[in-house]
Amino acid sequence: MSQSEPTTEQHTQQIAEEKPPEEQKELFLQPEPINEEPLDDTTPKLHVLIRCDLGMTKGKICAQAAHAVLGLYKDLMERQPMEFSLWASVGFPQETYQANSAEDLYSTERMAKQFDLMGYVVHDAGRTQIAAMSATVCAVGPATCAQVKGLLQDRGFKKLE
Repeated sequence: MSQSEPTTEQHTQQIAEEKPPEEQKELFLQPEPINEEPLDDTTPKLHVLIRCDLGMTKGKICAQAAHAVLGLYKDLMERQPMEFSLWASVGFPQETYQANSAEDLYSTERMAKQFDLMGYVVHDAGRTQIAAMSATVCAVGPATCAQVKGLLQDRGFKKLE
C-alpha cells in the first residue's frame, strides 16, 4: 500500500467525519433483523454441538463455539448465500447442544451432509486447555428444529441451558 492510500480504519473514520454527528453512529450499528416475528420451531437456526467431556472452562467453550459459528458463517456466505440471507433475516439465531465425544461431532457433521446441511467442526490449536487438534465443537445448519430432529434430538443430544 502506498503512503497516500488510507487504511480501511482511516477510510471509515474519514467517512464518519464527513457525516453530521447524528448520522455517524449509523456507520457502526448492526442492522436490525428484517423479520420481527417471534422465533418458533420453523425458524432457521444454527445448531451448535459442544463437547462437554473435555472439561473446558466457560470461556473456552465460548471461544470454541465462536470459531464454529464464524467458520460456518463464512462457508454459508460463500456457498449458500440464500440460506445465509434467510438466517440473517431472522437475526442469526442459534441453539446449543451437549456432546460427549469427538465421534459425536464427526458423526453429526457427516449426517448433516445427508440432510443437505452444512457442518463445521472446530479443532483446537492446543495452546491452552485442550490437546492440539482435539475436536471441540460442531456447528450445523441453518436448519429448522424439524430438519435437525433426526440429526440431534432423535440421537439423544440434549440442549444446553
